[in-house]
Parts: sequence; structure tokens; C-alpha cells
Amino acid sequence: MTMKKIKDLYNLSGKWLSAEGVSISGEWTSDGNVSVLDNRIFDKFSEKYFAAYLQELTGAEITQRVVNYLNSIVYELDTLYNSTTAEYNPISNYDMTESGRDETRSSASGDSTSYSTTYDDSSTERETGKTSTSGSTADTIIHSLQRSGNIGITTSQQMLQSERDIAKFDFIGYVAEKIITEYTTSLYHPLAADLEVLI
Repeated sequence: MTMKKIKDLYNLSGKWLSAEGVSISGEWTSDGNVSVLDNRIFDKFSEKYFAAYLQELTGAEITQRVVNYLNSIVYELDTLYNSTTAEYNPISNYDMTESGRDETRSSASGDSTSYSTTYDDSSTERETGKTSTSGSTADTIIHSLQRSGNIGITTSQQMLQSERDIAKFDFIGYVAEKIITEYTTSLYHPLAADLEVLI
């Protein structure tokens, strides 16, 4: 019996997990990530042998086991993937918006003048309007203040170093390693076919 290698499950189009009919769940599978995963596994691990307990299975059965495994860890994979696409300021660990509304009403006889003041959301500058009415007046002030930056617990240099570490995270490589660790043998030798009994 010839032992099955990773490359044996790829079709003529060079696809395995991204082949038509293979259904992997999760947000991480968007943007062609499964095709990139296929390429990474083939380029790096195509000569690796599947573990002995998988050797009696058909290629379709092995593929289904891998798909079931990926679907069982979809929360982990989606969480890691979403953390790589999150938008944030890498040197800001404090962001707070404070807003409020103050209103004063008064009654008067005759003509009176009222002013209304609002703040733009992106700054603390006021916009003021004046309205003349008779009878009663109302003054409304809407204010908003945003504070952000580094609150000083962590230095900006430490935050930038953490950002560099995040940038080095290889999500596709992580998924590929999960599959290889779970389903292949550590035996990686050209004579492996003659050593089946040892696997």
C-alpha cells in the first residue's frame, strides 16, 4: 500500500480545501483565505504523510475529517481572524466620549430672545443660534467632549512593540499548522513508504 501524502488530496486544479463541494464554516473563510491556505499547505507540507490511522480512509473521508475539525474550532479561528482585521489606534489605550444636554426655560411677558448652542461631535467648538419669541424662552446647550490617548500605564514604546508582535502573527500559517499537527505524522523521510509498519 502506498501511503497517502498531503499532495495526494489536491485535485488537478491545485485545490484541496478550497475545491468545489468542500464546505468550511466561519468568517475567516472570506476573502479567498481558504485558497491561500491550500497554497500554503501545498507549498510547505505537500510531502508530509497523513497519520497511520488515516491511511485506510479515502481522500474524501480524510478531507471531511479535516473540514469537521476546522468547523469544530470555528470560534477560535474567527476570533483570531477578526483580531487581525480590527481597526484601532495602536498607541492609544484610552477613548471616552462624554456628552450632555442642559436646558433652561423661563416665562416672560412681551418679547424675549433665546439662544441655542450645540457642539460639533468632533470638537468642543460651539455653534450658537438665536431665536426671538414671545411668552416663554428655552436655552439648550448640548456639549460633547472626547478624550483619548495613552493613560500612562503602558509606554508608547511598549504599545508599538506589541503592535509589531501582532503584525508578525501569520493567521493562515496558524491554521495550516493546526491541520498538519492534527492529521500528519512527524515521519518526513523519502523511505517512509517502506517503513509503514513504524508509523
